[in-house]
Amino acid sequence: MRSDSEQGGRDAPLAGQAVLARWVGWTRRFPPYFMGFVVSGLLLAIGWRAFYAWKSPTFILTPFQEMPPLAPVYGFFLPRSTYLAFLPLLILAAGVLIWRGLSERKEILFLCLAVVFSAGLRFSVHAARTASLPGREFLTYPGEDVIYDVARIASPADFLRDYTRLQPRLSLHGRTKPPGFALMHFVINRWIGDHVLAIGSLLTLVASLIVIPAYCLGSLLRGRGEDGRACAMLAATAPGGVSFGAVSLDAVFAVVAATILTVAVLELRKPHWASRLALGLFLFAGMMLTYSTLFVGLFCACLLVFDRLRRPAACLGHLLQVLAFFLLPFFGLYLFAGFDAWECFVSARRLNAALMSRIVGHSLGGFQVWLYSSLGNLLAFLIYLGPAIVGSWWLSPFSGSGRLEKIFGGAFLLTLFAACFGGIYLMETERVLLFLVPAALLPSCSSPFFRPRWAVVLAGLQAIVLELLVFTLW
Repeated sequence: MRSDSEQGGRDAPLAGQAVLARWVGWTRRFPPYFMGFVVSGLLLAIGWRAFYAWKSPTFILTPFQEMPPLAPVYGFFLPRSTYLAFLPLLILAAGVLIWRGLSERKEILFLCLAVVFSAGLRFSVHAARTASLPGREFLTYPGEDVIYDVARIASPADFLRDYTRLQPRLSLHGRTKPPGFALMHFVINRWIGDHVLAIGSLLTLVASLIVIPAYCLGSLLRGRGEDGRACAMLAATAPGGVSFGAVSLDAVFAVVAATILTVAVLELRKPHWASRLALGLFLFAGMMLTYSTLFVGLFCACLLVFDRLRRPAACLGHLLQVLAFFLLPFFGLYLFAGFDAWECFVSARRLNAALMSRIVGHSLGGFQVWLYSSLGNLLAFLIYLGPAIVGSWWLSPFSGSGRLEKIFGGAFLLTLFAACFGGIYLMETERVLLFLVPAALLPSCSSPFFRPRWAVVLAGLQAIVLELLVFTLW
């Protein structure tokens, strides 16, 4: 006859199995998308805390008012709220309800409302913290942003001709960029005057247009209108886009980058020399704004190569066509305006290396700097992309999907890896890599478990919470 202790020992594994069975049953009833959201949110939070404790937060990122940044995010824990804090919540709820009730056949009306929703959310989230229009950020560090380079532009032609000579004396941000953004600010100043609130509001409106190319990108990939709608609404609520969608020029460039990727996907669907011409010209326009266009170009090149690898002659020919249409405008600027794009690039790299070497305190070529900044780049981007989007990546994105979707997914991952680990960026990538956000939405939309409306709500809520808790310089 067995003792009570032996009987208890035998029943213990059975009890444990019963608990495990109940847990598995509960998780199966729990929608996979929400499980992915919770798990990815926890992992991002743990990664953020571990990275912050790894090294001094000022190893690369500088403090603000004697406060260390929340590395790898270049923000500072400064909770603040105004009487307008309820407004973005109302706009978020209204946007989702209108989206749900709007007929799928009314695409033009949807896009118009999506632009209004995108702009309204950006303005209201900004006002929830400041109770003002965007633009005062330009005054945080006088002389730092490109807006201060307008005073050096007597005429656009002279500015282009003398740009490389002027570069060392330009603003902190302007000296490491091509002349496009300074010229854009010059046009804005001529149009609406030198008023920071008006300029900031106009930039916010431009950044809000991201929903249009995001809609086209989502619709083109699988030919599904609902994917386009989901991408447009997610582009409007993506935490990084909302947090930096007021006055940040990276948010403006994200609109250009999303347009470039849309043209590239259109070229994959319907190859034609006209789309390759447009692709080259858009890449030229992007390169006049920021050197981050190099990674957008890499993305497009990967798309073309993966699509036409079995036809090497056609692949090479099409790549050369895009390259030719990209370079021809630069030759024109060199011949007629005296602007040397290559010398401008070399000078920008030299000035940026000198600036960051002073901040870091030693050469940027060390393994320690590369490892710290590379991991920080990826983590910062994922944090501000948010678990509402990242969470669905783990749910077999592109599983059983078509060839074009797999090509796009592979090109995105390669570009993200190159941008984060290529040694170009030293964090702040929650803002700098905004141009990859529209592309990051596609793997989420392709997941069979994706809940687009819940994703929009969760992303919008994260954007609001981050704005109220974390102060960012831009």
